Amino acid sequence: MKKLTAIFIALALVFTLTACQNIDNIINGNGSELDGENGVSVEVSVEITEDDLNEDVSSYTQIIFSQSSVVAENCTVSGTVVTITKSGTYLVSGSCSDGQILVNAKDCEVKIALNRLSLSCGSSAPIFIQKAEKVIITLCSNTVNTLTDTANYVLNEDEEPSATIFSKSDLTINGSGTLTINANYNNAIQCKDVLKITNGTINVNSVDDGIIGKDFLYILNAEINAECGGDGLRSTNDSDTKLGTIYIESGTISLICENDGIQAANGILINGGTFDITTGGGSANSSSQSQQTPWGSWGSSTSNSDSAKAIKATNNIVINSGEFNIDSSDDSVHCNDSMLISGGNLEVSSGDDGFHADNILIISGGIINIDKCYEGIESVKITISDGDINIIASDDAINATSGGGAGLQPGQSNTNDENIINITGGTIVIRSDGDGLDANGAIRMSGGLLIVSGANTRGDSAIDFDIDFVVTGGTVIAVGGTENAHMISSSSTQASFQCHLTSSMTAGTPLAIYDGDNNLILAYVSDKAYQSIIVTSSKMSVGMTINIYTGGTLTGIAKNGYYSDAEYSGGTKQISTTVSSMATTHNISSSGGIGGGTGGGGRHP
Repeated sequence: MKKLTAIFIALALVFTLTACQNIDNIINGNGSELDGENGVSVEVSVEITEDDLNEDVSSYTQIIFSQSSVVAENCTVSGTVVTITKSGTYLVSGSCSDGQILVNAKDCEVKIALNRLSLSCGSSAPIFIQKAEKVIITLCSNTVNTLTDTANYVLNEDEEPSATIFSKSDLTINGSGTLTINANYNNAIQCKDVLKITNGTINVNSVDDGIIGKDFLYILNAEINAECGGDGLRSTNDSDTKLGTIYIESGTISLICENDGIQAANGILINGGTFDITTGGGSANSSSQSQQTPWGSWGSSTSNSDSAKAIKATNNIVINSGEFNIDSSDDSVHCNDSMLISGGNLEVSSGDDGFHADNILIISGGIINIDKCYEGIESVKITISDGDINIIASDDAINATSGGGAGLQPGQSNTNDENIINITGGTIVIRSDGDGLDANGAIRMSGGLLIVSGANTRGDSAIDFDIDFVVTGGTVIAVGGTENAHMISSSSTQASFQCHLTSSMTAGTPLAIYDGDNNLILAYVSDKAYQSIIVTSSKMSVGMTINIYTGGTLTGIAKNGYYSDAEYSGGTKQISTTVSSMATTHNISSSGGIGGGTGGGGRHP
């Protein structure tokens, strides 16, 4: 047995599957925060053997089902139940409306090759693996196979079996054929040890869960289509942090689930694949309607009761790559510890949070489009160092909080200096009906581009924080209402400017900001009404003149309303003033004061 051991640091994936190897890896991601470096990791330990990938069935014992009997060599046959007791490869074909394949082969390795098999069982699992060292189910090339159970099982003293394919031993499914499973009693595939799916097409219709690998679930190159009354993919062992993990390396996965789509008792690692996940009837069936108090909710429970999250783990989640289309009534991606998104293309619609981690949430790459959510990105500590992020939120778009606000009355606070939003790079575009950025602590920014169209209503603003917002680099253009507008803090090392206009600008009104030499600092067209403007850029400095125009015409190349370079004409000059400090305010409105800027909360009276 050849062994390959690798450590993944800073998101680098450095192993390749070989015919026979042991994968024993820790996937890490590092993100800088106020208190230093924090890593997010998922430990993966799984053995991939040549047999797991080998689809060859050239040498075999034949098993043929008919409606009233089974023809099988080297097996025990009783009516339409065939029991495999020895190692070997068994090629199974035929059709039977009430039969079973039973594996009782202690310490043996068994391969069951399905070759146009249609098998139903009226009182138990069509395939029940009681004892074996390991079993491989191979889906023969160019074949369609069907397994069906009924709603009525006769269970043993251990309340087993409880799935259409039920295995008490390690199980691998491979082959380039197709398997359709109709699970009318409980789950479709349930393995109480390690389950590996390394090829094939699996179609699942299940009254409860789809596919369960208790100790570990590994997926490579498979196509899985599942409609489930419960969860889609699960790993359930919560007794050891090295167990209860799901690792998806590649494949095409489509899940329509009443409850969670992909759910692990420990961690989830996704390095590739294409995912289409709908849970709980989708985002139109918003879970936030029942979970939120009038002042918000943390909503961090991973209980299966009424949970309809798309991707959920009790501990950590790491997504390094993949194409995702998610429509979830509950959180789209959720974990009770920490999360790392380093790549991939994630299209998300959520009835509650888009991405939620109870501890740390790091985004270091990828494309994230949250087209609908209650809150977009939520955690205690949020670090964004790269990536292209777009959020449309009915409440806060990015929220750093130690408990959301459940049970808090108006005027109460859960301020905590551990609550941090740290932006070091990337492009972030926000449209929110609540706060754009909301930190129940501090905000730090040293790079990247942040564009915010925040609320234009009382109580919410483009940027909200309880301690301070220190900028040392990057570009910010944030527009919204004046009632709770916060200013970038004076302890910043990059100059910033905030003003309140005399009246609210309608959605679509161009905004252009120039220096005294008529050089464009930035230009923006918000798709929401605004009156407050916050801006900082490396093009700004203390002592320079700043001129702000609204209306008129902007031409040039824009992305998400932001023009890095543009031609502007025909507007109205709203302000001409000097940037007098690192945090300059200029209030020309009569609708409210400007808050923030010097720390200590920054809320106006």
